[in-house]
This record gives sequence, C-alpha cells and structure tokens, in this order.
Amino acid sequence: MYIILRIFFVKNFYDIYYRIFMISKITNELLDSLIIECKKEKNIDKLKINILNPIIYYIFWKIYPFFIILFIILLVILIIIIIMLVLLIK
Repeated sequence: MYIILRIFFVKNFYDIYYRIFMISKITNELLDSLIIECKKEKNIDKLKINILNPIIYYIFWKIYPFFIILFIILLVILIIIIIMLVLLIK
C-alpha cells in the first residue's frame, strides 16, 4: 500500500480523498456541460444526421434480407394451408 501511495506522491489519506473528490468534480462538470451542449437544437440535428441516421440505415440494410425471407416463408405456409383446406373440403 505504501508503495502505491508513493507512486502518486500522496502525503496522506486526505490528499487521496481530495484528488478523488477533484476528479469526481471535474467529471461531473464535464458531463453537465456535455449534456447542456447535446440538448441544443443545432447539436441534436448533427447527432441525428451524423450518428443516428447512419446507424439506423446500416441496421436496416443488414436486417432487410431476413424480413424478406420471413415474408416469403410465411406466404408459402399460408398457400400450403389454403391448398390443404381446399383438398380437405373436396
């Protein structure tokens, strides 16, 4: 423990507490300013255009073939069911 404290040039435990408090305070202020900036309309538009839309577009084009295959399978099943019902009624 003493070696770890010496690495960071800590004189006592109050110094450790102070450094942790300062890091916490700095990160808290940074996050608050980031949130304030993200809530601005101009930045929201940038986020939508540059981040969200490309992600949605990419996901859609990756999932798109699976939806088509699913639709075709369901259509084939429906046709088979209809044919079976017609054959059973006759």
